[in-house]
Amino acid sequence: MRASEVGGFNSRWRSESDALFVVSDPTALIRIASYLIVDEESLRHLYALMTPGIVQMNLLRGHSLLASVALIHSGFLRWPAGGPDARLANPNALVTSLVQCGWRNALLSDLRNWATLGRAKMVTTTNSAADEFIDKLSVQMFTQSFSQQWADRRAVPNPLRTVLLVLDFDTEFQMQGILGFLENSTGEYLPETIDAFREIGAIRTSEVVSSIAQILVESVDHNRLRRKVASSSEYQISSFASRHRGTAVTTERAVDAATALYVVERPIDALRAFVDAHLSELSRLVG
Repeated sequence: MRASEVGGFNSRWRSESDALFVVSDPTALIRIASYLIVDEESLRHLYALMTPGIVQMNLLRGHSLLASVALIHSGFLRWPAGGPDARLANPNALVTSLVQCGWRNALLSDLRNWATLGRAKMVTTTNSAADEFIDKLSVQMFTQSFSQQWADRRAVPNPLRTVLLVLDFDTEFQMQGILGFLENSTGEYLPETIDAFREIGAIRTSEVVSSIAQILVESVDHNRLRRKVASSSEYQISSFASRHRGTAVTTERAVDAATALYVVERPIDALRAFVDAHLSELSRLVG
């Protein structure tokens, strides 16, 4: 599998197509293929998202192109041949697997804004005051002034701190999977994030993230992960395993545990209820 920018792969002139990363290991390919299963019910809605896409997966046998499919949103696939966009059955597992295989999106900081713009709209058809607040904050939290003011999440007063920690986790997890969350600055607040999920009433999510934290205690330290990431060049292509040697067994267990996230519980529903209950105070803090 050769991963490229969407529309950036030429099957006849592969040397002219820049690969974001290449996957040749049979086990990894089987895992990725298993995560390309879509929710067939979503096809009935005839989704056609107005986004160019994040990454295109080009599957080849030798020099023959078997198929191309694009991840156009953290939870949707598109086929170049046409047809409606389809919702993935397990989007987080696919993103996590691609990151493990070497995907490092140089535009991720810009894509976070794009991904969070539609967060509430993708999970609900209502347009409540809580939904509007989450949409607004999802964009505002990435502005320079807001980021500077509340760079230290521990200094943010509640209930805003709780909401920000949940949104931080959701953004990183949706875009890069659990490993991306852990090795970015958000991973520094892992204990606080567990408490935040518990505070909004997403108990099952809190339990799963807590189990992941217990797994990491064995051999993975957040500061160590951050140092490894900081030492990498911006456009360097590498896998999580190559950046953090000696952690393969632990991180694989963490990824396996993370597959339970967002399956038995949708924390966005709990977050919406929490925001609704604290809307006046949240609005005052955000301005």
